[in-house]
Amino acid sequence: MPEENNIETTHDMDFKNKFQDKYSKYFSWEQPTGKNPMNIVAATENLLLLKQAFDEYGLTFWLVFGTALGAYRDGGFITYDRDTDVAIFYDDIDKLYDITDSLIKKGLLPLRIVTENWPESTGAVGGISYNRKKEYIDVYFFKKTNNKHWCLKDSLHSHWAELHQFDKLDIINFLDREFNIPSDTENYFIDRYGEDWDVPIIGKQATN
Repeated sequence: MPEENNIETTHDMDFKNKFQDKYSKYFSWEQPTGKNPMNIVAATENLLLLKQAFDEYGLTFWLVFGTALGAYRDGGFITYDRDTDVAIFYDDIDKLYDITDSLIKKGLLPLRIVTENWPESTGAVGGISYNRKKEYIDVYFFKKTNNKHWCLKDSLHSHWAELHQFDKLDIINFLDREFNIPSDTENYFIDRYGEDWDVPIIGKQATN
């Protein structure tokens, strides 16, 4: 794994242990869906509930991966997507911990901590997943390091974005609400999905 991806700190482990100690009773190691098509009605409800909680607490987040692509290109969720993807800054993960009780009250239960799981893993934390009505939202953590924003998911997935794409976010109307989305949006999609990002391709897009 590239050196720049190894962004684990003591804070990762402290956060992971604190979160597990309080919320592991909700965890499930089996994905609740993972099959297409996703339940668009439940996914819509879940994202709006999460947005409500995040906005109440002033936690900045934005759409990423297939959720951002669907909102920008299709004006809705991608019908063959498997889950909902949003991101926050790594520096805000303690705020997410504080918000989790509010999310639980809204029915969004912590499903898992997304960490590296390879034999020489540092244990770096890449995000938290929340589940409601058998549909889940991945909340990814992005940390600025070596001139990019990096998120560690596992040994096969190291997500990144150019600094300017997350440092300044654009706004998109989605689900009759305003959501943040990476700036320089089309180049963000090119980096993620290639030059043909604007053509729906099952199996290539919306696989995160």
